[in-house]
Amino acid sequence: MTSSLSEGDTSAADRRERRLQRSIDRVTHHLWSSPVRTFRELIEHQRGAVERGRTVVRAFYLISVMWVVYDMMGWYRHLDAEAVEPLWTAFWFDWFDHGTSVRVILYGYLALTILAAALPHRRLARLGFLVGYSAYLGLVNGYGKAYGHYTGWWYVALFFVLIPDQGFRGRGSATTRHRFLTGIWTAQLGLLVMYSLSGAWKVLFAAYDLVSGDRLSTLHPDGFSMILADRILETNERTLLGDTLLDLPWLGWALYLGTVYLETASLLIAFRPRLHRIWGFGLLLFHVGTQLLMNFTFLPNIALLGLLFVGSPSAPDEFDPRATFLDLPGVRLVHRTLGRLRSRPPATT
Repeated sequence: MTSSLSEGDTSAADRRERRLQRSIDRVTHHLWSSPVRTFRELIEHQRGAVERGRTVVRAFYLISVMWVVYDMMGWYRHLDAEAVEPLWTAFWFDWFDHGTSVRVILYGYLALTILAAALPHRRLARLGFLVGYSAYLGLVNGYGKAYGHYTGWWYVALFFVLIPDQGFRGRGSATTRHRFLTGIWTAQLGLLVMYSLSGAWKVLFAAYDLVSGDRLSTLHPDGFSMILADRILETNERTLLGDTLLDLPWLGWALYLGTVYLETASLLIAFRPRLHRIWGFGLLLFHVGTQLLMNFTFLPNIALLGLLFVGSPSAPDEFDPRATFLDLPGVRLVHRTLGRLRSRPPATT
């Protein structure tokens, strides 16, 4: 009797495990999408991806030096400022006098950035850059106004610390290569989460305005034109294409809806390597559009999109137009729904 019960419990547990695995496989199939490869092709692609990933990491820290030099033009303002309340990332600021603390942050940030650019294969150097960069952001955001230009850069620097040093040495083992690419993939995911949150907020506010009726919703064909007009009046600046889009509200509305789709669905793109380059280029064009229409954009984000997505290490070398199109968020669902409707037998009378 005991043996029968034990066998019954085991088979029930096996069935539950198989059901769980099937559920996981279904979710993975719908969420993750990449070309089917043989084991040999998979290893070759992984090795190539690691080589491309090393280039991405090195370029990231070299470009970081460029940001330091670019920001140096405004460093004197930090030295001359009297009222500053740095964020927690520079919690030690009040331990010294103002001038000393500012100089430690600025020149420490410069030195640690150069060190990371020279030794990107050393986790300690990457961690040093993160610490120096965090202190610098704590300083520049300590004047009562937050600047989000470099937020994405900070998140990527954080995730790059997770990359194992062994990933920069030779071919390495399959496990080392996997950990290396996972670190880069995590940075990609973190950046895409930012875009998805931005898109989700746009959708929520648009829906709220549509229901409440307090103001014109951006879902209305004239909604984006109102946003653009308010921006131009607020800044009193001429934009290259702002007036043109005001005269063509339907075009502006279509572009805005496309932007909301790009941003909101970005999270899914981390799981679809075939879309990395296309989506990265689309988001890059979104930033170009904000500059043309509103005279502002986030230059660091453009650089990140170029590094992590247009130059994505895990993107396949081959291009399959049909598979890539079906990977677009929502397209496969529509395709399957239409297929079911076509295959449904006609109703009999």
